[in-house]
Amino acid sequence: MTDRNIPAADLMAAWSAKLDGRKIATFDCFDTIFWRGVAEPSDVYYALAEDPLFVAHRIGARVRSQAEATARTNRSFKNGTIEASLEEIYAVCAPKADESIVRELAEREVQKEIEIGFAFEPVLALMREAKARGLAVAIVSDTYYSEAQLRRILFATAPELETLLDHVFCSSEFGFGKSSGLWPRLMAKLGVSASEILHTGDNPVADYAAPMSLGIGCVHFLQRDEETVKAERQRLMAARLLFPAIRATQAAPSLYHGLKAQQLTRTQEPDERVGYWALGPILYSFARFILDERRELNATGKPHKFAFLMRDGHLLRLACQVMSNEEMSDPVYLSRFTAVAVSFDSGESIQRYAGKHASSHPLHVICDQMLMPPALKKKVLARATKAKAPAQEFRKLLAERATEKTIVSQSNALRLRLFRHLQQTVGLERGDTLVLADLGY
Repeated sequence: MTDRNIPAADLMAAWSAKLDGRKIATFDCFDTIFWRGVAEPSDVYYALAEDPLFVAHRIGARVRSQAEATARTNRSFKNGTIEASLEEIYAVCAPKADESIVRELAEREVQKEIEIGFAFEPVLALMREAKARGLAVAIVSDTYYSEAQLRRILFATAPELETLLDHVFCSSEFGFGKSSGLWPRLMAKLGVSASEILHTGDNPVADYAAPMSLGIGCVHFLQRDEETVKAERQRLMAARLLFPAIRATQAAPSLYHGLKAQQLTRTQEPDERVGYWALGPILYSFARFILDERRELNATGKPHKFAFLMRDGHLLRLACQVMSNEEMSDPVYLSRFTAVAVSFDSGESIQRYAGKHASSHPLHVICDQMLMPPALKKKVLARATKAKAPAQEFRKLLAERATEKTIVSQSNALRLRLFRHLQQTVGLERGDTLVLADLGY
């Protein structure tokens, strides 16, 4: 089995095939075990740029990015190393700030990483397996974070890692990266040979070519294929047209690339791709919202029922069923016409509707909406259309006692039929709160 460009679905098999003779399993950190809910690492800086402390010191995303390069150059001139710490970077960002401010700026970046980060389950599974087989487990990262900072980020994101990790190695504390001298120093520190290490990471140079040249066993994880990169680029272009603040003052969110990475080996038909890449994330988010609302209502103990309105609520209902692993109530068929027709329970409600629509809608349509019997409809229309001000006359006719009573009676009758429909489909009972779930255009 190849050890390059391994998709997430095949990671366990490829990794297990290379375990013989290994004493330690090492893993890259960012985009391997730790992923961010943004499109690119630099989006973290856009997310930070709105922080009042960053605004006060005029640290935008571009300033933060350029400061890293400057801090690395300063390190090189100072002692010949090429890796800078987070505090050194912020000292460049805010040259007039004192040490306490620099530390606070660095702390807020750590907190932002924790806020937007998540652990990638397929790699977490490798770590569990390594531990179960008696191997030591280590993170080896090219990063400006210190070991203490990186441990905080990882453990806050996935507390399980605290029991899985034996070592965390950061290039900033060695002064060299994985492609520039970190591996020999790491092996000397651990007292292991290259052949006793199995490393997994996504960078083709730092996580594959460089360690392989030293005799370290490697598995190169393919995070995104060309098709995924193209789709995400197109998505970002559309997003920036719709939301100009993206990559100007705000980060570009990317909440589902972890799920997409686990599907790389699947061949998808065009209609499936539309759902998977476009509609799927939208429906997932809405279904998550519905289920969260449902959970909160359950916690209150107040009686309630959820009704998924057809036809538009069909996919939403299925998504909620899959995500909750629970059967949702039967679908509910409730047209806009019916929803309005059952609302006329008083003269006030009749006049409110007429006042809003009588001047802009054909009067015969309003008569139908109010469920007027044919004879009454004919009588009302005949009198209203002969008047100098048909809409005003129409409202006067609706206010007549007999007309108002007929409309309310018709509406009450349909409302009882609707209630019986809801009793049969969602089990609605008197006193329940009815939550209607539908797609909002």
